[in-house]
Amino acid sequence: GIEPVLPEKELLGTLTRLVHAETDEADTFYQLIQKRSKEGHGYAVQRAAALHEMTGVSESLLQSPNLILALDYLKALYRLESSIVPVPVLRNGDYHISDDAAAPSASVLREKFNSGASIETQVPPEVFAILQKTPAASSLDTWSDLLFDRALHLDAAQLSQMLDVSEGLESRILRILDHPIPVSEAVEAISTKRYPKARIRRILMNLLLEAPVRPDAARRDPGYLRILGFRKEAEPLLSAITEAADVPVITNLSRQMSSLPEDLQSLLRFEAKATDLYFAHVPDTHIRRGAELTQPIIVQ
Repeated sequence: GIEPVLPEKELLGTLTRLVHAETDEADTFYQLIQKRSKEGHGYAVQRAAALHEMTGVSESLLQSPNLILALDYLKALYRLESSIVPVPVLRNGDYHISDDAAAPSASVLREKFNSGASIETQVPPEVFAILQKTPAASSLDTWSDLLFDRALHLDAAQLSQMLDVSEGLESRILRILDHPIPVSEAVEAISTKRYPKARIRRILMNLLLEAPVRPDAARRDPGYLRILGFRKEAEPLLSAITEAADVPVITNLSRQMSSLPEDLQSLLRFEAKATDLYFAHVPDTHIRRGAELTQPIIVQ
């Protein structure tokens, strides 16, 4: 079952209390995180336990995906001293119940769609029309052989340089990947209560993309804004964003690439490689190598 939800009128107050606990009482928060880390749990569990101890909010509720996302949005608004007034919307139902017609989760809808089941009545008509003409995405297991090949070319010292790899996790990963194995099975085998599946999937995707980046070298702020599409009537807004932004606003990658600093070009080339790898494993698609440079921006 699910944790009883809060009334909508109480959501914003509860979220605000949580934001202040993490930011204004950061010393206490991180002390509690450190205490919980010794119990062998992952950060999400540690965070929920610390905030529960500080505010009394249910640990189960604090681990629900939508609340975690809402909390991080509100923290960003608070730190920016933004004038935006958030309006929380209550979500009823369980994230993982496949027959919850009133509020199906995105993961359930993806699973049903990829299995061939109809989701026409559970998404807006515009969304369903797009899905009908969009090639189905491949499962992670499509990349199983490539993942094994990548692992063959790395030792533990090299793997330890990647984002999210710490505390000897590199040895555990290489031990599991010492033979060809489906990616989904590798995720199950490597994950523990300390290393949740989401973190393992990120690591394996970084391995597939050959992205050995130290956490302390990762870019903390976006170096550019990438516009993928817009409505024709919103063109004045796009112009205003381009003029006001303090980073490059990219609408035509092939034309703008050469004018960018080398570190941004390198990051965009990495994006392009990820796109190429993805579409190389998507069936029934006509998108070929270099799509990032050739696909035009979407204007409706």
